[in-house]
Amino acid sequence: MTQPLAACVLTQSCFETDAALVARKVGERFAHLGVKSEVRIAQTSGAARYALDVDGVAVMVIYTGKPIAEDIVTNLAQNLLESEATPTAHRDQAVVTLLHDDVEGHEATLRAASAILKVACVLAETDAATAVYWLPSEMLMSATFFAQVMEEMRDAEDVPSGVMIRFVPYADGGGFEQRQGVTVLGLDRFIGRDIEFVPSALPLNRVIKSAFEMSDWLLRKGPVLEDGDTCGGSATEIIRIRHKDRGRISPHPVLESTIETLDPSEMMKQAPWSN
Repeated sequence: MTQPLAACVLTQSCFETDAALVARKVGERFAHLGVKSEVRIAQTSGAARYALDVDGVAVMVIYTGKPIAEDIVTNLAQNLLESEATPTAHRDQAVVTLLHDDVEGHEATLRAASAILKVACVLAETDAATAVYWLPSEMLMSATFFAQVMEEMRDAEDVPSGVMIRFVPYADGGGFEQRQGVTVLGLDRFIGRDIEFVPSALPLNRVIKSAFEMSDWLLRKGPVLEDGDTCGGSATEIIRIRHKDRGRISPHPVLESTIETLDPSEMMKQAPWSN
């Protein structure tokens, strides 16, 4: 089942529900990207929700007034790119999603996700915010990490991949024969597939690096890899792509990716990731 485009921002205190204030802060926070933000639907008396227009995308903010159940939040998958455990203590949450989640196609979906993430970032930068849960990849991360990744967006074309995708390592075999692969979750909504790097003898951190670079490229470019294509890698390696209807970890179709060592005669022909 495809997850909705939404982020939950967890906090230790009640959120500020001033729609005009949040809209202004979104515009100021991302002014360097040319972002325009204004109130689309103001909250009514007693209502803990409102909608903003962020670069033409209608984003709904809903304040639940209650935490996620402890037995659920403590079992949420965390971001492997973080060096420390994500704090899970909170008393309130704000759900940031689309007013109407009916977007289709790579560009429209990426644009909508970008608007949601920008609003979530402003909420995550409040003093009491503890964590952010990104639903498309079902991943929990600290509010500090989330804000740091969003801070790295210097250009309107940048994609905050570090808060959008989740890596799930898995093993094949055991003992000295054990080989490790990596599944990348959170891409299905954007390119119609997740990624699965087949187990290999390569170090896991090297495989994750290749998986991140490939994911970031695809988030920006869209579903451009066909069955049988080769891409990326390095001067001595390529990544061979196969379309599979379902992954070992992902319930969605995947780009099964195999890192192959090039024959010396082919090494000069292969280019790295292109823009």
